[in-house]
Amino acid sequence: MAGKKTGRINKKGAGRKELHLCEKDVYDLAKINCSQEEIANIVGCSVDTLVNKFSEVIESGRVMMRQSLKRKQYQMAMEGDRTMLIWLGKQYLGQTEKIDKRIEGNVSNVAISVYQPDDIPALAQAVTAVEAEVVLG
Repeated sequence: MAGKKTGRINKKGAGRKELHLCEKDVYDLAKINCSQEEIANIVGCSVDTLVNKFSEVIESGRVMMRQSLKRKQYQMAMEGDRTMLIWLGKQYLGQTEKIDKRIEGNVSNVAISVYQPDDIPALAQAVTAVEAEVVLG
């Protein structure tokens, strides 16, 4: 049996280095919205390893980031920040800005054509031409 290997021999420094990843570091980085690539780079592992070991921690950090951001936005709005009040109203209350489409000023060179009901295709073509002219100015 001479020369036959009976087991694995561990040599110092052989194989991959054991990773000691800190869950708190991953959480803290996710909480400030670092990407998975950024977190992996900082903690010194691959994105695949990061996701395999810490996907729940990353999602928990992301949830905390969103909660903190919403809390701060709400606080700013309640302190009278008009811009934040408007933005939050649009995001959460479906509010929109009313756009006034009136034309003011002098209008010249207006041509009015009268179409008969059987001239609907000609009317549609004329309206399209007017719309294009108004847009192009």
